[in-house]
Amino acid sequence: MSSDNYYAKGKYSSEIARRYDTMREAAGERYEAEDELIGGYIANLPEGASVLDAPVGTGRFIPLFKARNCIIHGVDISQDMLTIATDKAAQTNTEVNLRIGDITDLEFDDGEVDYFLSNKFIKWLPSSAHALRALRELRRVSVNGGLVEIRCVDHFVFEIFGHHAGTAYNIIRALTGKSRRNTKIYAKKHARELIHAAGFKITREQILSKHRRKSIYFFLT
Repeated sequence: MSSDNYYAKGKYSSEIARRYDTMREAAGERYEAEDELIGGYIANLPEGASVLDAPVGTGRFIPLFKARNCIIHGVDISQDMLTIATDKAAQTNTEVNLRIGDITDLEFDDGEVDYFLSNKFIKWLPSSAHALRALRELRRVSVNGGLVEIRCVDHFVFEIFGHHAGTAYNIIRALTGKSRRNTKIYAKKHARELIHAAGFKITREQILSKHRRKSIYFFLT
């Protein structure tokens, strides 16, 4: 496992882990939109495919993978989140391989899984170098690619900052009292460059919008 230290390694523990599902469900329409988008992706996976959910969190999507008879692997950096996911899987008699791990240094063989899902995590990595390492690991372990969400600022004003667009956006939010610490936001162009540098091809993009800050889901091969 990577020895790098960053905020996400300690974020989802104890009380936050226990309240995670409740907090997500309270997000309402946005949470439902994520379920619809990711549920559609999973529903179109080949039946019986092997999949990696990284980070798996509390096992939110395990029932959807089970419905496709997938061979399920899940990785998370939080043992507390994994404990909840393990309990959920046991309650539904779902066989799943869950392990603690770091998405930037996955303990999987090359091409060990057919597909991957990585939702709402890249933003917690402290730099684009970490993001690239994570994407390269997902490319290495998957045969057919997968679905990754990257938080982007999608506005022409910020594109002029190039790779520093996310930094510029966060500075402006800080000056207006709306900053969210410890997350990294990308210009859409930069996100695409990272994905291509990791060896993926983008087959489709879908945006879940929250004003200028958007969750962009990239469908990759």
